[in-house]
Amino acid sequence: MSLGLLPIAAILADQNSVIRRANVHYARMLGFTGDEMVGLPADMMLPAAARSRHNRNQEQFYSSPAKTMPTGSGRELSVCRKGNTTLPAEISLSVVSDGDKTLTLVCIIDRTAQIAQRRTLTKTRRELPDLGCMTARGYCCGHPHRRGHLPSFG
Repeated sequence: MSLGLLPIAAILADQNSVIRRANVHYARMLGFTGDEMVGLPADMMLPAAARSRHNRNQEQFYSSPAKTMPTGSGRELSVCRKGNTTLPAEISLSVVSDGDKTLTLVCIIDRTAQIAQRRTLTKTRRELPDLGCMTARGYCCGHPHRRGHLPSFG
């Protein structure tokens, strides 16, 4: 399996959670170079507080009949970069076979830009006047939750 063809950060880890292959996107995202990550424990990318939970979840994952799993289930996830900085991430796991070996394909998407965009959108929505109910004359529709008043036509 060629991880280099994937457009996102990805690694292959064995059942002992040791990184066997990593693509360039993964290495760059986490601040490593090339093969520097091969042989390292995959849980090194997890913040220290998440490592024990990861070990329990890993056992469940390999014993589960479902062999694909998005992680997080509503929780905010992050990964550790070289130097112990973290970044928010979306992580997906899939079991794959490579000859006689069973490996876990771990795909990671950096959510930093998405979170920044969401914050900007929320801020903009708070700062803009409620334009949704404005008429061509500049009056509000008069809905009780809207600002403004109905024009007098009589």
